[in-house]
Amino acid sequence: MSFVGKHANIVELVGANTERIRKQDVFLIFEFCENGNVLEYILARREYFVDQFNLSESSKHVQNIKSTTVEYENGISRRLCSGDLIQWAIEIATGMDFIALKNVYHGDLAARNILLTRHLVAKVGDFGLAKELKDYSLYVQRMNCPLPLKWMPSHATQPLYDILLKCWESQPQDRPSFSDLMQMFQHELDKLPIN
Repeated sequence: MSFVGKHANIVELVGANTERIRKQDVFLIFEFCENGNVLEYILARREYFVDQFNLSESSKHVQNIKSTTVEYENGISRRLCSGDLIQWAIEIATGMDFIALKNVYHGDLAARNILLTRHLVAKVGDFGLAKELKDYSLYVQRMNCPLPLKWMPSHATQPLYDILLKCWESQPQDRPSFSDLMQMFQHELDKLPIN
C-alpha cells in the first residue's frame, strides 16, 4: 500500500511492525476513521434517512437538513441525507482517480471498504486485493465472475441511476473515468433543493 501514497480520500498507512516478518506476521497501523465503514453507517441510520430529492411540501421549509440531529444509543448524530451519499460518491471517485493515476487496481471497492472520518469524509481503504499495474494501465480480469451488484438505490433520481448504469457497461472504454464521475456527481449534488 505504500506505493499508493497520501491523499485526503485514501486511508493513510501510519506505520507497520515487521518485527516478526520471518513468521509472516506483519502488523499494519492505519489512521483512525471514527465513523467506521459506509455500509454499517448507512444501515444504522437508514430509519432517519432524508431523501432530499423527494421532500414533501410540508418538509420543504426545513432550511438546513444537515443541522437536524437524531439521538442514537452511542451519541447524537445528524441525519443521513441524499447530499451525504452524493458527497461520498465524489470523495470515493476522487480517491479512486488518485490511485488510478498511480496505475493501481484496487480490486475490492465496496461500501464495507470505504471508511468515514469524524467529519464524515469518505476514504478508500482495504488494499488487500490491490495490484500495481507496472507496465500497462489496463487490468484484464481472467475469470468469468458475476458482477457484485446486489441492488440499485431506490432513492436515486433518473440521472443518478443513469450514472450508475454507465459504470456497469461491459466495455471498459464505455464506462466513465473517475474524473468524469467526480464531475457528474458534483452536478447532481448542485441540483439538490437543500444543501
